[in-house]
Amino acid sequence: MASPMSMNRLTKFWLFVPLLFCFTFCKAQNISWMIGTWNSTQNVTVNKTGVVTTIVIDSIAGENFFGKRIKELTNHDHSRIVISVSGYFDKQQLYIQPGIVLFKKEPPNGQWWDCSSCTPDNKITIQQDKILLTQRISGCQQNCDGVFTYYRPLCDYDTTMQRYLVDLFGTASDIAFYKPCIKPPEIIASDPDQNKVTKDSLNNAAALAKKRQKQIDDSTKNAIALAKRRAQFVSDSIAVSKIKEQQRTKDSLQDAAAYIKKRQKEIADSTALLERRQRQSDDSLATVAAIEKQKEQQRIQDSINNAALLAKQRQKQIDDSIILVKKRQKQFDDSLATVAAIAKQQEQKRIQDSINNAALLAKQRQKQIDDSTKNAIALAKQRQQQIDDSIALIKKRQKQIDDSLVTVAAIAKQQEQKRIQDSINNAALLAKQRQRQIDDSTKSAIALAKQRQQQIDDSIILVKKRQKQVSDSLATVAAIARQKEQKRIQDSLDNAALLAKARQKFIDDSTQNAIALAKQKKQYIDDSIKVAKQKQQKHMQDSISNASLLAKARQKQMDDSMAVVQRRQQQINDSINLAKQKEQMRIQDSINRVAANTNKKTIVGKDTVKNSTINAFETRDNVLLQTYHIPTPDILIELFDNAEIDGDRVSVYHNNTLIVNNQMLVRDPITFKIHADSTNRMHEFILIAENLGTIPPNTALMRVTVGTQVYKLSVKTDLKTNAKIVFYYDGN
Repeated sequence: MASPMSMNRLTKFWLFVPLLFCFTFCKAQNISWMIGTWNSTQNVTVNKTGVVTTIVIDSIAGENFFGKRIKELTNHDHSRIVISVSGYFDKQQLYIQPGIVLFKKEPPNGQWWDCSSCTPDNKITIQQDKILLTQRISGCQQNCDGVFTYYRPLCDYDTTMQRYLVDLFGTASDIAFYKPCIKPPEIIASDPDQNKVTKDSLNNAAALAKKRQKQIDDSTKNAIALAKRRAQFVSDSIAVSKIKEQQRTKDSLQDAAAYIKKRQKEIADSTALLERRQRQSDDSLATVAAIEKQKEQQRIQDSINNAALLAKQRQKQIDDSIILVKKRQKQFDDSLATVAAIAKQQEQKRIQDSINNAALLAKQRQKQIDDSTKNAIALAKQRQQQIDDSIALIKKRQKQIDDSLVTVAAIAKQQEQKRIQDSINNAALLAKQRQRQIDDSTKSAIALAKQRQQQIDDSIILVKKRQKQVSDSLATVAAIARQKEQKRIQDSLDNAALLAKARQKFIDDSTQNAIALAKQKKQYIDDSIKVAKQKQQKHMQDSISNASLLAKARQKQMDDSMAVVQRRQQQINDSINLAKQKEQMRIQDSINRVAANTNKKTIVGKDTVKNSTINAFETRDNVLLQTYHIPTPDILIELFDNAEIDGDRVSVYHNNTLIVNNQMLVRDPITFKIHADSTNRMHEFILIAENLGTIPPNTALMRVTVGTQVYKLSVKTDLKTNAKIVFYYDGN
């Protein structure tokens, strides 16, 4: 017999359970009609074997519901696939989403088709005494497209829920002609003989009590088994979520590592591009300077040649003028002699005529002769004055020509100076443009680094967001598990209460003599209910504790993942800072190297270097064979003939300075040492073939010793290309 205190506790518990249930579910939309088993109306076959499909809705939370879809073959193999499903219903739309695969056993001669990516159109209707769930899939996969119908009898619900469903999903005719569907009551056979002996009644009562007890035990076992299955389902769901999250974290880390590698490669490519652009800039400046120098020298030479040619032309004109003057002077002298001879003859004739004719005429003629002589003398003086004026004019023209030559030389000198100044200004402008390009490249690299930093920050925000989603998912799973456990406990309690009431009524109607036995059985039932309740509460508490421990473990894993991501972020920042420092150091080294090469005296004088070597260094293409990053500053380089000694001769430039001049490659190596430091990190060697030997091409074996590290490089050159090897010192 139960004590009054235990009865009072049981009464309080019965009052507390409905209040808790109402507090939990009263505010949510009533979709409890979804809970249960929905059977398929189609007979689908796979490999000529029937397939039975059912949807089992286990629990609801507000407008959301959760369950599973089961497909099973009807053969003796019992192959099946169980997939979790979830969805929501808001009186406007029914949405069902497939989840993870809970169990899968493939058919003997086939496989289950994956239709999880297909989105069905769902519709609920009323047909006679059934409620139908119709799913239509189209445009997805050939084996998934089609119409699938599931049903539940309206008789599974009470009359109030039936009216609610008909009003919600039925047509106007369904609502107008609705008649409640009532299950036929369970028929309990009774003996009509009122004179049956008390012993038979007691036996029947005892048998019925045992049957009821067995039903209660079966219900308790089923409840416990269902609770275990639900706990297993929750555990599997959490395990799957954990595996997925671990895979996501791993994928994120792998993506981050791949991106970091890609970024490092981009930084290296950018660095190489900057170095290549720097070399191109240096080559361009050198080429421009050489071209401008050649042009200026050519212009000066042309100006000198033009001035000399003009002076020669002027001198020739002067000589021609002097020759012409001399020729005219001779013509004038000849004219005077001719005139004198003619005058003399005429005078002699006139004198003879005068002597012959008369003395008077002789006197007259003598006067004329005197007058003619005076005129001739005056004419001669006039011609002499003209010759003097011509000589003075020639001297004046000679002075003008000299002044013109001086003016032309001054103008040519001014023009040459102006051209040289313009060339210098153009070179300075080109250098400024190149410096501006380098500054723009540096700004672009900094902007790219900032963009990468922003991407990393976005990745961290995404990781934090995923961590929050995982925490929310775990909280949702725990809440759903608690709701499901509370619902199952409530259902178990309700079923136990109904069974107890029915049992009590049957005992009272059967016989008065069975009252004592019925009370004992009732006490036993109450104790069983209490034990079952305690077990259920303990199981629920254990489930909550396990979920809490799993959530804490997951939180710790996420914290560890965040720590790894932060360490990786620090490594990325360090890599970016190191790349910036290296880039700045390389740019500074390039500037220092250009300045040093400008002011540095060459080791080998120009007088000892062949023009062919200089021409080969300036005109041939330099092919980069290898770039080495060295940790130690001392470099030992040895050159051998790589094959048969055939008279190959080479020259070597180090940072544009000739250090090996036209030497033959023999068995004994050509050796030279270089020392690197933080102010002169890059060392460039250019190997020039002076000939091809007797066996082309020119082949050399270069052995480089850096500390304990030895590098060997086979170098082949010809008369069109040079070989270039670069060493970059990475030490302090």
